[in-house]
Amino acid sequence: MSLIAQGLFQRKSANFGFGKALELEDKENQQQAALDAQKAAGDGQMISTGVGIGGSFGVNSALENAKTTKDAVKSANTLIKGGEIGTKGGSLTYTPTGGELLQGAEAKAAIDSAAITADVGQTVKGGVEAAKMAKDAKSAVETVETVSAGADAVLAAETAAASSSTLGTLSTIAAPVAIGLGVAFLLNKLFD
Repeated sequence: MSLIAQGLFQRKSANFGFGKALELEDKENQQQAALDAQKAAGDGQMISTGVGIGGSFGVNSALENAKTTKDAVKSANTLIKGGEIGTKGGSLTYTPTGGELLQGAEAKAAIDSAAITADVGQTVKGGVEAAKMAKDAKSAVETVETVSAGADAVLAAETAAASSSTLGTLSTIAAPVAIGLGVAFLLNKLFD
């Protein structure tokens, strides 16, 4: 074999070897891409699960807040006479009997006034009953001081209404979602 023929043979052998090496590298890159895609899908599934669990807990909490608000407003309405308390946008509203719907500061003032009136009525009634039943003046005074159901019911309704507002509902849902997302992220990093 001549020197030129041997050079051509070596060059063809080298090109064939480089081609096979490129094929092997291409297969390895495809396998690595497939593994990376599977890992990304697993991470995404874990995050979706975490967000789903957090979201379901948050939505259940928001629904419970709405029920609590409804119950608190109903309780306040049974104690306060002369109008009806409602909710709108996370605040209490008040509709005096035969009057227009009051909102904001006007509603708060009217509700507070109605609560004071209800408490005074309960206090007088409680004081009279306590005086009839009391053996001494001290127990009658103690009984009278414990009656403030109207104001307490209004405060409970205001607190519950604030938690069921749009922002209150979003924060009730967002916190568990963020916690679920954080836990899923940590689990993904733990098993990397």
